[in-house]
Amino acid sequence: MLILNLRESLAMFHTGIASSLALRAAEELDFETLEWFSFIIAIFSILLCAITLSSYRTTRSRRLLLVAVAFALFGVNALLSNYDVLVLNISPLEVAVASAVMSLIILVLFFAALVLKR
Repeated sequence: MLILNLRESLAMFHTGIASSLALRAAEELDFETLEWFSFIIAIFSILLCAITLSSYRTTRSRRLLLVAVAFALFGVNALLSNYDVLVLNISPLEVAVASAVMSLIILVLFFAALVLKR
């Protein structure tokens, strides 16, 4: 039970549900609903990555390439947060560390895309 609650808490945190109001609302959702939201987030971020890569092919802007990589990592992060223990047999602590590192890399990529000179 404790592992399931820890896993649910990590999944809620790493899919962007960090505010206290969202946490209270998410506690009422079952874990399957949370998995579906995470899956939708992953699909949407992969779609945004594809659109950004399409724009990159026409403009060859390094900014767009950085944003595309950030969207791809965001999708991987969303999938990893829910399908880690079931598929990969990874401990919740390892998932939390990997997710935090990916979140930091995503933020650095978005920041680099903003400040990068043409």
